[in-house]
Amino acid sequence: MGLVKEKGVYIFEEFLDFGILAGFTDRTFPGLMVEDDLKAISSSLDFTYQNLHYLNQVHGNSVIYPKGNTRIYTADGLISDKKRQVLIVRTADCIPVFFYDSLRSVSGIIHLGWKPAKENILNEFIDKATEDLKVNLNESFIGIGPGLRKCCFEVKEEFLSFSCFSDFIEKRNSRYFLDMVAFLKKTFIDRGLLRDNFLDSQICTICNKEFYSYRRDKTQNRTISFIIQR
Repeated sequence: MGLVKEKGVYIFEEFLDFGILAGFTDRTFPGLMVEDDLKAISSSLDFTYQNLHYLNQVHGNSVIYPKGNTRIYTADGLISDKKRQVLIVRTADCIPVFFYDSLRSVSGIIHLGWKPAKENILNEFIDKATEDLKVNLNESFIGIGPGLRKCCFEVKEEFLSFSCFSDFIEKRNSRYFLDMVAFLKKTFIDRGLLRDNFLDSQICTICNKEFYSYRRDKTQNRTISFIIQR
């Protein structure tokens, strides 16, 4: 897996092979005004877009098909088969998940915190993709942006009672840590994703101070993650 960094933006190289621009920002961009930041990003990376779609993220399991002009949706996932539409999530410890099906030309993005994960947003996304848009996960790619990793994703003991996470929690000196990346990887692979098509940036937002972390800094700034079919 490769990442290309240019002017404060990290881009997944593998997505570029399909004409897909999928990436995320570092602290160069404040991430507070999405439309202003995207104008700066598109100018620096020299790409154009027709519509911008982003989210009022509520830590639920809703996945939306965006339509029409620039709109804000109350949900935690977006999926589209349209070109020149930018799909965006904002994070500061939660994990941005990028999706692309190379056969059906379907792109998507998910805001994955523990609550959406517990509420089964990954399978909600997969169901919409496979049933409504006829996506084949064997032809799909998943990219994982910066977020909390098992080194730093400390959780309370009550998480042991959440059956979906039981295989992904490690106990260290009376403390508990959740491996969210392993959880989402298993979910997609169990549904048909090829292991080689799982692309992980391996960036922890607490360990790497190039990125915003709410747990570390209590910041209101956010990493902007985006995907667009050009």
